[in-house]
Amino acid sequence: MKIATTTLDFGFFCGTDEERISELYRAGFRYIDLDMYSFTPDSVYMQENWREEVQKVKAVADSLGMEFVQAHSQGGNPLSDDKAHVDFLIAATIRSIEICGMLGIKNTVVHSGWGKDFSKEEWFEKNKLFYERLFPTAEKCGVNILCENSTKANMGEMYYLIKGADMREFIKYVNHPMFHACGDTGHANCEGHQYDEIMALGDELYAIHYNDNVGWRDEHMAMYCGTLNHDEVLHASIDVG
Repeated sequence: MKIATTTLDFGFFCGTDEERISELYRAGFRYIDLDMYSFTPDSVYMQENWREEVQKVKAVADSLGMEFVQAHSQGGNPLSDDKAHVDFLIAATIRSIEICGMLGIKNTVVHSGWGKDFSKEEWFEKNKLFYERLFPTAEKCGVNILCENSTKANMGEMYYLIKGADMREFIKYVNHPMFHACGDTGHANCEGHQYDEIMALGDELYAIHYNDNVGWRDEHMAMYCGTLNHDEVLHASIDVG
């Protein structure tokens, strides 16, 4: 098992990913979850020389003997009515997949979109169209795209992927060999379940976001600081393979 933490952990204290990776090393980590959730138009990764910037990051990781194992792509709502927001979101997500390809990262999480009045069927259809815009780049770069479970604590009454069975149904609906699932333990803890939801994902579970909370708010605490049932998570992870 390769235990990583996200570069976002040092996002407020370090100015560059090179600095963040060095801090991860000092903290004892040897594996990296690369955070690319908050690109802006002036981000170094959205400029013409972005490949040179990625090479700098790779050089630091290589010098420390560290390995990139997963990533999180751009955040936002691809089903928003704001065209400029959606256009940049897609461009930044595609760039994040290209970066994964350069760094040898095989799995990146890409959040699905949402809308207040979408039925489950409409949600499936609209989000499939969104992910299909990413697959050509994913295929070229050899990167799996992972959807992630959320919680009603974040989404309210809007339809979203919350239960493992719904995630697996959506993955089957999208029907692409590079589309799978990431299970977020904190989101699942807000719903009060772990083992059955992980088991429901089965062989579609390609990554885990392991975080804790008090059970009713999505807080992203360190493990053992909240109410997460770690026995369920670990046993499910073993049993699901």
